[in-house]
Amino acid sequence: MRLPQPQASYAPILESKSRRSKKIAVPSLSPSFSSLITSHQQPDSKQPTMAETSKFPPIRACIFDVDGTLINSEDVYTEIYNHILRSYGAPDYPWKVKAIQQSRGHEGTQRLLNWAQIGLTPAEWKALEHSHVQLFRTCELLPGVSSLLSTLSTLKTPYQAVHSSQNSHSSQQRFEPLRLALASSAGKTLFEIKTNHLPIIASTFPQGCRVFGDDEELVGKKTKPEPDLFLLALKRINLSMAAGSPKSSFSSASDVGLGGDIEEDESENAIQPEEVLVFEDSIAGVEAARRAGMRVVWVPHPGLANVARGREMEVLMGVTEKDGAIPAFADEEEGGKPDVETEGGVVMRSPDGWAVMLRSLEEFPYKEFGFDVDEGALTSS
Repeated sequence: MRLPQPQASYAPILESKSRRSKKIAVPSLSPSFSSLITSHQQPDSKQPTMAETSKFPPIRACIFDVDGTLINSEDVYTEIYNHILRSYGAPDYPWKVKAIQQSRGHEGTQRLLNWAQIGLTPAEWKALEHSHVQLFRTCELLPGVSSLLSTLSTLKTPYQAVHSSQNSHSSQQRFEPLRLALASSAGKTLFEIKTNHLPIIASTFPQGCRVFGDDEELVGKKTKPEPDLFLLALKRINLSMAAGSPKSSFSSASDVGLGGDIEEDESENAIQPEEVLVFEDSIAGVEAARRAGMRVVWVPHPGLANVARGREMEVLMGVTEKDGAIPAFADEEEGGKPDVETEGGVVMRSPDGWAVMLRSLEEFPYKEFGFDVDEGALTSS
């Protein structure tokens, strides 16, 4: 199937007072981000329609970030950070800084400290952060999460089952359960503290399809915005699908999206990156999904959506830091509360159809992604 090609211009549904006049071109699958270019031109008024975005292959798997996507732990992090900052006489942690820190591991922590100027090393900050870890036991599911997970857990997805022998090659459409996985930058122990009292998370995501930032298979790999976390999650999904079937490992996942390659799974029916839908709240997470060649739903915290106003399309295209420069986001009081109009629950789509922005996971637009909830299956494209 020929996937939708990237478009040369964009026009968000969300109108901003500070509309940017940039045109961003991005390759569609496994993009080489070193080749991204920006030119100054007024954006086109054309926005991809749902029919145009339905040209993708059916979604066979969904990968979920945890913090800020499934649970309200970003608010808990903010509470902890503010407590530490106040103890050093520093101001509260603003979203314009959190926007460039979220999900970026050691580098993100260093960005926080560069802003705070409180004389701590990243290790010292993490130790202080850990002293408040019990606050995460108060985490709650975000609106719409319970219903979404319950629905996705019941769906089946069509795929072309390939049968090869020495003398023949054929395919037949079959249906299989929609596969669900977790991919979190946080460590496994902290994940358990945040979610052990939320049974739907344990029942929805198989143990073998969970990846955490301290996973031994990620040693030597890179954090978001690199794609390693999501590629490892996909690898585990494929391994779980056919236990005992010979599988290959991914090669140098950190190079994917930067001109590198992934060894294809030896199974002809393995799920491919373009058949995966990622759910993310952070800017770095959206970029990681795009570098992995996966589709992505961006559901930012209201605070992040506020300070990112006018730069949403850069986020959806995965190019906020493409030149290596850290972007400057607005103060919350400057951005104000976004006045948005949604189309079928969608605030904005990237012009190539690979990324969508939602206000929340409530009233999730299943048809946008080919989900036929009434039939309990995905519609075939």
